[in-house]
Amino acid sequence: MKKSVLIMSIVMIWVIFLLWEIELSKWLDTKDQPMMRMDRLIILPGLILLTFYTLREAFKKNKQ
Repeated sequence: MKKSVLIMSIVMIWVIFLLWEIELSKWLDTKDQPMMRMDRLIILPGLILLTFYTLREAFKKNKQ
């Protein structure tokens, strides 16, 4: 894949995740009790690792 396609994919995934977080924050404001946020414990670290791995692979292939 081209480097631009990989970077654009990562940007799109981050935008979707940020939209999810905004909507979830709005929804949680309507609840009385605090809720445990498992998405920040599972999805966010996975997304960060995926981003670093994808960018590393994209730039490593570009150097060769």
